This record gives sequence, C-alpha cells and structure tokens, in this order.
Amino acid sequence: MAGLTARGREAQDEYRRLLAAIEKQWDKRFGEKAIGALRQSLEKLVGEGGAQAPLLGASKPYPDGWRATKPHPETLPYYPMVPHRGGFSDGS
Repeated sequence: MAGLTARGREAQDEYRRLLAAIEKQWDKRFGEKAIGALRQSLEKLVGEGGAQAPLLGASKPYPDGWRATKPHPETLPYYPMVPHRGGFSDGS
C-alpha cells in the first residue's frame, strides 16, 4: 500500500489551490461560458479517469504489433517527451 507523505500532501494541496486560481483567472479573461464549454469538452476525453478514460482508449496498439502483447496501461504516461529533433525538452 502506498500513500502520500506530509510533503506530498502539501504539494497536492498547493496544486489544487493553484488550479482553482488559474481557473478563476481564465473565467475572468475568457468568460465563464467559454471555460465551461472547454471543461465539458475535456471531461468527455478524460471521463472518470483511470483505465476507462476515453483518451486512454485511443492509445490502443495495433493488434499485430509488439505492444499488443504488453498489458494495457492504467494511466497516461508521465515522462519527458522527446521531440522530433531529438533530445529532451530540458535541452539535454
């Protein structure tokens, strides 16, 4: 079983605070109606999250490919993206 440390809980609280502040700024800048429509569109992609997320379903591998033999992920990946020019986004 895994859980957040005290520092992890603080980071999670800070994330939620920042998210709420950003959404308030966007509501003021773009209007609540536009941001509400954006949220609805994005929620359709994410659904309830986890393995049932429609967005994750779009990552289903080609049936004859080697990835089809691997277990389907339960979450979207979280790692640095390697752009088409090579190297990592941090310049390394």
